[in-house]
Amino acid sequence: MKKLASVMSVFALTLGIFTQSIFAEETSSASKLSQAYVAQLKNSFSELGIDEKTQNALIKKLENGQILDSMKEENIQKTINKRSFNIEKGLNQSEVVTFADGSKIKYGVRPVNSGIKSVAPGSYTVESYWATGTVNYSYYNDYTIVKGINNDFISKAYNPTVAVIGGTFTTPTVTIHRAKETSSKYAYSQMDFTYTFSLPLPPVSATAKLYFNVGNDDYDTTLSLSDTK
Repeated sequence: MKKLASVMSVFALTLGIFTQSIFAEETSSASKLSQAYVAQLKNSFSELGIDEKTQNALIKKLENGQILDSMKEENIQKTINKRSFNIEKGLNQSEVVTFADGSKIKYGVRPVNSGIKSVAPGSYTVESYWATGTVNYSYYNDYTIVKGINNDFISKAYNPTVAVIGGTFTTPTVTIHRAKETSSKYAYSQMDFTYTFSLPLPPVSATAKLYFNVGNDDYDTTLSLSDTK
């Protein structure tokens, strides 16, 4: 992470262990979704800015036993590697990636403290988030940037929120593994949970992990542990 001007890998999410094998094989058999699932999916897709025609096509794709492009590991990895946020532009930033089938991934970071527009030495609360419309999650971190070297810290990690439409998930946990920055390591916290996705696809499970790092008067959010400076 560069000092204040560093590019933020907000949701450089590798979904922890979101390997393609998790999704097993696509099935060609069609299966109607319940009205409740359809309503939830449409609401979630609308929040991502997906139009109604595309929503219907995506739901049909799920009913045909196919996974959405936004759920594919290779597309998630490409999104992870796309680092376009810059702290100098402020805290409230997001990126939307649209795939060939019209599905989307939206990820970003937003300040919980009202009125904050830029990062400077001081204390902050931010929410990091990731959403595909089928699996959406986020959590909060309270952290402090102290002017100087090797003295930034995380004081609290909390409020994990998960939504898995068409599936179930375990209670998410958040842990501060290293509260204070050192000369060689970032302070970092972690959110993790396991979910099972059981729409017309064969039921599959995955473990999602999200990390928040603080150090060098900067911060970022990643899906894989990257705490070494």
